[in-house]
Amino acid sequence: MRNRWKNFVAWVEDSVTLPEDSESLRIRKTTITIAYLITIPITFIWTIALFNLQLWAAGWINLAFNLHTLISGVYLFRTRNFIVFYNVGIGILFLYIYGLQTSLGGIINSGVLIGAGLIAAMSAALILSRRTSIFWAGINVVGFTLVLAFDKQIAANVPTALPAEYSLVNGFFNALWNSFLAMFLILYLVRELESAQDLADQLLYNVLPKPIAARLKKNPGTIADAFENASVLFADIVGFTPLSNQLSPTEMIELLNRIYSQFDTLVEKYGLEKIRTIGDNYMVASGVPTPRPDHAQALSHLALDMLAYCGQLEKEGRPLQFRIGINSGPLTAGIIGNIKFQYDIYGDTVNTASRMESHGEPGKIQVSKDTYEILKDEFVLERRGTIDVKGKGQMETWFLTGC
Repeated sequence: MRNRWKNFVAWVEDSVTLPEDSESLRIRKTTITIAYLITIPITFIWTIALFNLQLWAAGWINLAFNLHTLISGVYLFRTRNFIVFYNVGIGILFLYIYGLQTSLGGIINSGVLIGAGLIAAMSAALILSRRTSIFWAGINVVGFTLVLAFDKQIAANVPTALPAEYSLVNGFFNALWNSFLAMFLILYLVRELESAQDLADQLLYNVLPKPIAARLKKNPGTIADAFENASVLFADIVGFTPLSNQLSPTEMIELLNRIYSQFDTLVEKYGLEKIRTIGDNYMVASGVPTPRPDHAQALSHLALDMLAYCGQLEKEGRPLQFRIGINSGPLTAGIIGNIKFQYDIYGDTVNTASRMESHGEPGKIQVSKDTYEILKDEFVLERRGTIDVKGKGQMETWFLTGC
């Protein structure tokens, strides 16, 4: 049953919305259309009841409205012109309400049918522009005022053949139906908007660290933070260019996706922050955006697991080697750009970590002296010696080999 409802909602959405509609507008259009479709059989039942009571004028008015709903529905599903559909529809609805109410002998005899006008005016605010929705709300107020002012004259001059209990039953039905329709519009719309917001939040959290995304949602603006103690890792596939020439584009993307998806899993395991991937280069930070005292240790465990995974790939007949570099120290982090923005890190610590990778050796994890000083009592490190690092000069480095 639930799947049928989802399929029905999806069909309605595809039938009445446009590709350029925003997610919010798509939800609102779908909500109004579903409420409209639910109303059609109810008004037909009412038409039969009016004719059965020999209320001919009211019956013909109701039948004319039924025909209008069918024709306008066909128009909407064929053209998807929601603005014309709704403006014409709400105008006809007001004429129908006031005409039917008059034919039945006023507000009380019609069972306070005018309540449907309030629902129509409310729903206009969901779809139409502010000015247009205010216009229709004003029309409804004017119509309600006129009907109220002349209600006694209408009741005295319009003969009705209503059973004594009709007004009470019809009033109860109108109140119940209008309450249901109002609740449906509100609850369904709120649920769908919340669902859309959850999806938007999920996408945002996939792009940005959760603490940063939460801050950005609460206070949009510049985000820039300084961190005194953090660690940065760069990993790069050795011989990526020749490898990419041997594989088809699809095979290349599938291979990178497989490797980096596993790396992503490891990043989550150790509570680290993936900053970005550029081609075959993978960048991770530890202690950012949430400081942690074991930033270097956590990143070292990640690096060792990354190399272990590469060893598994080699056993499967896909020999791949990574150069990995790690450095620790102060850095700055923040969000850059207005379009496709990203959370990024900056500073000499980041540049040195990149140099540790680019000046490293295949299948090894090279760390700087700053990182070595943090790890030396807990991990196995092999002194490489002093090397000439581009832009940095002579630097003493170590290879991380175990823990």
